[in-house]
Amino acid sequence: MSSWILEYTATEPVPAPVVAQVEAAANTLIQTHDWWTEPLSFAPSRLVGSTTLFLGSYSLPDGGYVVVPRDEEFLLVWGDAKFIVGCLSEWSAEFNVSWRLEMDGNDVGEITGGKPSTGLTELLDGIYSISGLPPNQIPELLKKHVARKG
Repeated sequence: MSSWILEYTATEPVPAPVVAQVEAAANTLIQTHDWWTEPLSFAPSRLVGSTTLFLGSYSLPDGGYVVVPRDEEFLLVWGDAKFIVGCLSEWSAEFNVSWRLEMDGNDVGEITGGKPSTGLTELLDGIYSISGLPPNQIPELLKKHVARKG
């Protein structure tokens, strides 16, 4: 399975004060959101970033190994991807920034005027449909897999 790296890039140059505001908001989210694999991240002073979405497996402190069940992994990937798209959508609306999103180098959509494109919405829906689990299980699954954080 691919790592499914979600990349997000502002489509136009962004004024430095706006970049600073988005970076500050992102830094708060990095600390406060319980991320499945990796938090959203931006290159310094640029609105270009990426997040690895899939974990697949992780090692335990005692030397054991956990393979994440497919349905759980897809729900948790969907949760992070949806959260990131939500953040980018808010910043798009607030700061008039448009975003281009790619997954593993393939175009998956845009966010303009605070609205994700149809292709991006369909991607999120597709990820969710693979899981078959309800979204309210995300907090429980994050606790179940707390050892992933090492």
